[in-house]
Amino acid sequence: FKSLAALSPNPISILSVNGYLYVNKAWESVFGYSEKEALAGGIELILPEENNKQLIKESRNFILESNENLRKTYKLKTKSNRSIWLDVASTHIEFNNTKAVLSVSTDITELLNLQEELKQNKANLIAILENTEARIWSVDNKLRVVSFNNNFKSDYKTAFNIELKPGISALEGLPEPLEKTWKLSL
Repeated sequence: FKSLAALSPNPISILSVNGYLYVNKAWESVFGYSEKEALAGGIELILPEENNKQLIKESRNFILESNENLRKTYKLKTKSNRSIWLDVASTHIEFNNTKAVLSVSTDITELLNLQEELKQNKANLIAILENTEARIWSVDNKLRVVSFNNNFKSDYKTAFNIELKPGISALEGLPEPLEKTWKLSL
């Protein structure tokens, strides 16, 4: 087991109710603690102050009372007190005659930061589109409506008596000469 865990790029740990029994090099690298520090300090080392007691209680209950596997996202902290997010998959094992939990983690901090940045960029783009007098819309290569601002939606409703929604064909409701012209543009 230890030979395989040592090769893993993902943090791997074995935790009992009394603390860590094992952490691999990837765990040490992510959290900044040595294996010796982890074994001596326990899970409290990586738990944020705001929910430390709750997570200790959850961990203890999971180890002692549950038989289920668990996959959950946790906000944890490194030795340098930097917050990180980990996707943690855990299962019950016996390790050196001790009831324990084997956990394999993936650091998803960068992914969550990118998702938040994308969400903010989308909100900014929508604000720009809605705060212009221009009529703006976009269609895909099959002329299905992808997006539009409220000015365009209002004018489209007035011109063609169609409530514009993403996914509908831009050809829907057009007079035949306009429909032919648009089809030729494909």
